[in-house]
Amino acid sequence: MLSQVGNELSTLNHKQSTSQSHFQRFLDLLHANDVKRHTVEAYASELTAVCKKNSGKTANEWITEQVLEDIRYYLRQTDLSIKQICDKLAFPNPSFFGKYVKDHFGMTPLEFRNN
Repeated sequence: MLSQVGNELSTLNHKQSTSQSHFQRFLDLLHANDVKRHTVEAYASELTAVCKKNSGKTANEWITEQVLEDIRYYLRQTDLSIKQICDKLAFPNPSFFGKYVKDHFGMTPLEFRNN
């Protein structure tokens, strides 16, 4: 039991450390630019450029790939309802989720699950 608590604390500390590291990187980026950007979109654009330069894919392409992998997993490997998956993946509603799945996989979530 103590070992499990220790592992959980270690994981929590790692997440906090990673979060702080990401935040520090953002602050470094903010301070490094002579011209301060006024919108989040400007920094997102810089992130996209960094992603594209280092991987050949934009940040949006990385995000889309990960979301599609999560959808595949939840539809094929779990018994969660479509509504539960929709909520878990932060889609605004099941209708939007269904359209997203159909646009990317060519079938409804239920068809994808049963295929």
